[in-house]
Amino acid sequence: MADRIPIKGIFNGSGDPTGLAEFTVSDSIGYADGGTGLTTLGTAYQVLQVNSGATALEYTTISNQNLTNSTISIAADSGSTDPISLGETLTISGDTGITTTVGANSLSIDLDDTAVTPGSYGSATAIPTFTVDQQGRLTAASTINVATTLNISDDSSTITGISLLNDTLNFKGDTGITTTISGDSINIDLDDTAVTPGTYGSTTAIPTFTVDQQGRITNVSTNTVSTTLSISDDSSTTASINLLNDTLNISGTTNEIETSITGDTIQIGLPDDVTIGNNLSVGNNLTITGNLTVNGTTTTVNSTEVNVQNAFVFEGTTADEYETTLTVTDPTADRTITLPNATGQVVLRDTTDTLTNKIISGASNTLSNIGNGSLTNSTTTFTGDSGTTAIALGGTLNVIGDTGITVSATTGQLSVDLDDTAVTPGSYGSSTAVPVITIDQQGRITSASTSSISTDLTIRDSSSTTDTVTLGTDTLSFLGTDNEITATVSNNAVTLALPYAVSIETDTGLIQRDVNFYSRADGLSTANSTLTFSAGGDTNVFTAFTYADGTTGTGSVLFHF
Repeated sequence: MADRIPIKGIFNGSGDPTGLAEFTVSDSIGYADGGTGLTTLGTAYQVLQVNSGATALEYTTISNQNLTNSTISIAADSGSTDPISLGETLTISGDTGITTTVGANSLSIDLDDTAVTPGSYGSATAIPTFTVDQQGRLTAASTINVATTLNISDDSSTITGISLLNDTLNFKGDTGITTTISGDSINIDLDDTAVTPGTYGSTTAIPTFTVDQQGRITNVSTNTVSTTLSISDDSSTTASINLLNDTLNISGTTNEIETSITGDTIQIGLPDDVTIGNNLSVGNNLTITGNLTVNGTTTTVNSTEVNVQNAFVFEGTTADEYETTLTVTDPTADRTITLPNATGQVVLRDTTDTLTNKIISGASNTLSNIGNGSLTNSTTTFTGDSGTTAIALGGTLNVIGDTGITVSATTGQLSVDLDDTAVTPGSYGSSTAVPVITIDQQGRITSASTSSISTDLTIRDSSSTTDTVTLGTDTLSFLGTDNEITATVSNNAVTLALPYAVSIETDTGLIQRDVNFYSRADGLSTANSTLTFSAGGDTNVFTAFTYADGTTGTGSVLFHF
């Protein structure tokens, strides 16, 4: 139906109606009379709204400030919430290992490929090893061969290898040894000999033994022991002591020899006060544990060495209560103090003396009570991975281990050790299990376990019939259908394609014939042209084709059947 044109009344200058006429483009109806007061139509996508003075209607574009909600708030795992106004651009940038792509009204966020070759790692003879970056991705993966050979050696250092996968280690007992296996235990026992178990030997009999090449007692008996002890003195007087019944008494001489018995020990010695009526000649060393008092005016020591236990005491010229004592600190090894071949005074450690013409060797002497301010170099600077610190001589440098590190100090040694984690040392991963690891911020493995690998692959066809393929033993075959589907396997890839000539029977019973397509003699205008198929009525017709530049060729039937 065509648009209707409204009519208007025509009035003269006196306000009297004089006729009717159609509305023109310059005519309008005020909003008070039910109109808009506008004579033109706004541009595309403008809307009708009340003007800022609320006196008329107008066409305008809606700005953000006139919208109830004109921003989108963006929040992330960290940082403050940021509003994005309509019309602005929100940029989504990928961080380490992430790439973002925008296209065709979609946003793709992808993990970047690492240098790891996709595949399976680990087997019965190889352990997988991984390198994990800060984002938890595997950046390197390889395997380390697992030792499958156990080397064993004997007492003569002869070494042989046992294959843990194929061989059996036999424990065979040699002479006098028998081996048995019970559960997971190997028992190695000494064989019994002909000796009757029991106690051999007594106060009157000594046991005798026969020992074989392996150190075992193969025979035991006893021999009778003599029970009489013969003794004699300096004058060759003899006596016999029955060791089973008699008692041998050893007696000393008053003020000359004394004897004592402690346990099974007889001690023969001099008494505390020995009386010797005549001269005493000592042919060897003489040790006096008490004081030596010499009542005489001259003491002659004709010797190259005088040993004094504690000190020499000098009375001086005047015999009074004051003496000078020359003593030594209790030595812990042999010491030698040499007096020089010179005349002078001895310098004491605790007195104030002025030394002249003296040289002190710093390499062989220790100087103490010297303040750091008197030294040219009084601090040691330590530099770490970050920061430096200076420690004054006599100060303390604290070495503190961070997370996972323990520092311990013993005499002359500082040990820095990695702490143990909860991981049980061992091998993880096999041909049927994948190792699962947890890594902390310091790159240490804090837990390790394995996850079983499924070796069954379930396949299903379009009729929902299922079957199970056992990986490693079964072969999954991809089979095509003659004149419909071809299947090709090459380089670990299965390619399914239509053959050159396809025959398909539809539900209507029609058979699609094989048709060879040929371009005209001079070819299409551009390469990679696309033919467009359209169906109309009872005839299937190709009516158009599209060039690579986007233009379309139409208006003629290329062919039909």
